[in-house]
Amino acid sequence: MKIAIITSGFLPIMDGVTVSGLQRLKRLSQWGHEVILFCPDYSSLEDYFPLPKPIFVAIKYVLRKLIVWVYNSYDLTLVTSTVTYPKVMDLGIKNAKYTNLVGFDSDRFNFHAPQADFFWRNNRKYPAW
Repeated sequence: MKIAIITSGFLPIMDGVTVSGLQRLKRLSQWGHEVILFCPDYSSLEDYFPLPKPIFVAIKYVLRKLIVWVYNSYDLTLVTSTVTYPKVMDLGIKNAKYTNLVGFDSDRFNFHAPQADFFWRNNRKYPAW
């Protein structure tokens, strides 16, 4: 499965979000999933390119459309923040799912026994796109 994860931070910042994001990347990749993690850049475009404001507005528009396209190309986008989830949906990312992964016991998960449409059958309030 292709999985996109949105996180509020990642390396070089070391905190709980970074550690849990890194562990999810490792574990899902070990199970054979194609995983990509998106996080903020801690600098501003204006720091790198001294361009007029209208050009930055256009760049942000194009980047937003590109980001939405990339996320929607994945089967699932996991969002673990109740603050981030509505913002992701407002952007137009249609495959987002809020989930609380705290307490997930990956050692008990049997990744050798996949079931067809398991996610959609067990999350009926989220339509299959």
